[in-house]
Amino acid sequence: MSDNSMSRRKFLLGTGAVLGIAAIPTVVGPALTANAAPTGLPWAYKAGGLDAVACARRAYEVYYQKGCAEATWYPIVEALAVDGASTWGTIPFGMFAYGGGGIGGWGTICGTVNGSVAVAKMLGAPTGIVDTIMNYYSTTPLPTNATEKDAAAGAWIPAKTPMANVPTSISNSPLCHSSISQWCLMSGFADGSNEQKDRCAKACYDMTFLTVTLLNEWKAGGTIIAPPLPATVTGCKSCHTENSKGSMTCSPCHDQTVDHASAK
Repeated sequence: MSDNSMSRRKFLLGTGAVLGIAAIPTVVGPALTANAAPTGLPWAYKAGGLDAVACARRAYEVYYQKGCAEATWYPIVEALAVDGASTWGTIPFGMFAYGGGGIGGWGTICGTVNGSVAVAKMLGAPTGIVDTIMNYYSTTPLPTNATEKDAAAGAWIPAKTPMANVPTSISNSPLCHSSISQWCLMSGFADGSNEQKDRCAKACYDMTFLTVTLLNEWKAGGTIIAPPLPATVTGCKSCHTENSKGSMTCSPCHDQTVDHASAK
């Protein structure tokens, strides 16, 4: 990791004093009336599956209206509402707009996986689908050129023409901050530029296509096998069994050498 990067250990030490003196307010809210928990989920999927290309095209368009989380969430919801008016049809457009930019611009979980996983879990999807979505986003050079190819074929004329030969990058993380930072450093384009927006719109296309393809396969009786964890994760977890959580690659944030456990 470069000298310009902040060590995780140094970051924690630097914030320790603040955490130690921070006052925690006591919040007393009104008494709540217990209600019966909803029992409607999981909701039904479309018999025969959805059109992955149509949903992906819609995702590309929605990105420019409501951001990345809504873009990967609503096209699937909208398609399922055709046969599920009393369930999927009750969800308003814009519900997942909060997830844009890694939730309100905070750069946390990327909206493309946020929206995709939300729909999958509302359908009762197995862990293998969730893990595949998260892993694909983290390890695949994105965006792919699928959006350009689709638009060039002529059957779809998007409202905003996709840029040609957009640079790709691998985020090694499902976090918006890591993903966009890697892409900007690699491409030379700034966050908020037209090029960055083009990149994210195309990533919405890619992730929606993947999600619908996985859901169709699962509902058709297929078994979605979760991809193996990266070696950096399994290696770290072999020692850090009690103070680590998650399946993200460790190295982008932690600057320890691989043999630090044996260091004297």
